[in-house]
Amino acid sequence: MADDMDDFDAEEFQASVVRLSRDLVAAAATMSEAEARYLVDAYYIHQEGRKRLGNQMGSMGDEPQQLISWQWAQ
Repeated sequence: MADDMDDFDAEEFQASVVRLSRDLVAAAATMSEAEARYLVDAYYIHQEGRKRLGNQMGSMGDEPQQLISWQWAQ
C-alpha cells in the first residue's frame, strides 16, 4: 500500500472531492439529532470498509489492484 501512496496524485484527489453546497450546509444546521447520529454511523461503517480494503491491498502484494486502490481512495 505504501507504493500506492507514491503514485498519489493530490490534484486528481482534489478533483474527486465534492464540496458541500450552501444548501447542504444550511440543511446541516437544522439537522435533527437522529439524522446526525445516522451520518456519524454511516461514516464509521464506511471507514471500516476502507480499512478492510487497505488490508486486502496490503496482502495482495504485486497483483494488479488498480480498481481496489481507486475504491479505497473514495
